[in-house]
Amino acid sequence: MPAHLSLSTDDRRLPSVARAFASPTRLRIIGLLASRPHGVAEIAAALKLPLSSTSVNVAVLEAAGIIEAAGDSTSGKFNKICRLVAREIWITLPETVDTSAPKELRVEVPVGAYVDCRAEPTCGVVAADRIIGVLDVPGSFWEPDHHEAGLVYLTNGFVEYRLANKLTPRQRLLAFSVSVEMASEYPFYKVDWPSDITLWLNGAEMGTWTVPGNWGGTRGKLTPSWWGDNASQYGLLKTWRVTAEGTWVDGEWLSDTGLAAADIRPGQPLTLRLGTKPEATHNGGLTLFGGSFGNYPQDIVVTFTHSADVKTKSLEP
Repeated sequence: MPAHLSLSTDDRRLPSVARAFASPTRLRIIGLLASRPHGVAEIAAALKLPLSSTSVNVAVLEAAGIIEAAGDSTSGKFNKICRLVAREIWITLPETVDTSAPKELRVEVPVGAYVDCRAEPTCGVVAADRIIGVLDVPGSFWEPDHHEAGLVYLTNGFVEYRLANKLTPRQRLLAFSVSVEMASEYPFYKVDWPSDITLWLNGAEMGTWTVPGNWGGTRGKLTPSWWGDNASQYGLLKTWRVTAEGTWVDGEWLSDTGLAAADIRPGQPLTLRLGTKPEATHNGGLTLFGGSFGNYPQDIVVTFTHSADVKTKSLEP
């Protein structure tokens, strides 16, 4: 009997399998391996593909359990030999599904409640009634009261948050959204000062969006009166949305990296990181506005969009 891969709709491997079949290139690799095992270099030559992208596609197929790849040194250099192990894939559908509209679980995270960070001057952590620590001193990001901050800014680096995931194994995550008011960072302010902001989930890089500037000159609606007129006043409220198909900002496509890459598991905490990369084209820093600064009365709003509970049939022996 041909080897098969058996999955249910709540199997954590299902997104990886779906991703494996979402690429015409990976389908060609599967077709090639259907006849006999091939080495990675051999696959690349046969399909006229770059060796680097062939290795990436082989890794996706291996992670999905469709192929196995083992090392071989007989050719004088290390080369993985790939073998097709799943010639059939069986997906067991649930007996009954609650077809009601998707549900949402919302969590608001204070911008100062980060659990990790790296900040280079100019930088600062500011509460509604005071400056926390000393401006332009990165060590101030670890003052005991940094969680009270309503404004966090840095020229290079990141801030990282840890969130509880309250979804149960019977609830399928459909989308993960992050809404936050943000700007680039410039001493005082500069409207034309773009910065490439990257979002990471559980360490996986989901996509990069370019914020066009850092705004001042007109006071933010919520910015405290004691905060200087010549300093950053407000940003843009942007919503990052990650689904199985990829990542978007306000409906603008960023990348085809989706939920499977983040490996968000029910009951397991997850990390959310926003920051700049040293190699970014526009390395203009990052400013995050909480509910006591800027134009929007919110901190970082995270939304888990999920299905209703799925009930599966119990199989008797």
